[in-house]
Amino acid sequence: MRFSFTALADIHLGAYQSKMEEGGINGRLIDFIKTYNEAIDYAIAQGVDLCLIPGDIFRTKMPTPYEIDAFTAGVKKMVDNGTQVVVVVGNHDTFDSHILKNSIACLSTAGLNNFTISDKPEIIRLQLSGGPIQIQTMPYQRMSLLKMKSHEEVADYMIKTIDDIYESRDRNVPILFAGHF
Repeated sequence: MRFSFTALADIHLGAYQSKMEEGGINGRLIDFIKTYNEAIDYAIAQGVDLCLIPGDIFRTKMPTPYEIDAFTAGVKKMVDNGTQVVVVVGNHDTFDSHILKNSIACLSTAGLNNFTISDKPEIIRLQLSGGPIQIQTMPYQRMSLLKMKSHEEVADYMIKTIDDIYESRDRNVPILFAGHF
C-alpha cells in the first residue's frame, strides 16, 4: 500500500495580542489563518491522501464564527480535492462537561464527505486511493470527566486504552496513531 499524509497539529486559530486590521480583524489571527491556508494549499499541491489534525484547532474552546469559518473553509477545500481529513479533539477543543460538545462538533452534521472527528479513543477505518488504512486515535482526556484524581491515573488509563484498542486492529491493514496529550 502506498499513500501520503500530512499532519496539522496545534493550529490554535484565534486572536492574540496584536493590532486590529481593517474590518476589525486581529492581525495575528490573519497571520494564523494565512499560515493554515498555506499548509492546506501545499498538502493539496502534493496530492496527499490524508490530513491528520491531532487537536487544538482553535486558541479557545469557544471560537468566534470568523475562526470557525476559516477552519471550515480549509477543511472543505481539502475534502473537495479528495483529501480525507481526520480531526482528533485536543484540550483546547473540549469542555469540562459531558453535555457540551467540542468546538468543532457542528462540522459533524455539515455533511462533509471524507471528514471525521474523533472525540473518543477508537480506530477509524478509511479507504484511501492506495488501499485501506486504520487510524488509532486518543483524543485529549480530561481528568475531571474521567473522574480521576491524578495525572498518573489518567496516564495509566490512556496506556491501557491505547493497548486494548490496538489489539482490536486489523493486522492486515496499516495503522497510524494520532493523539493529543
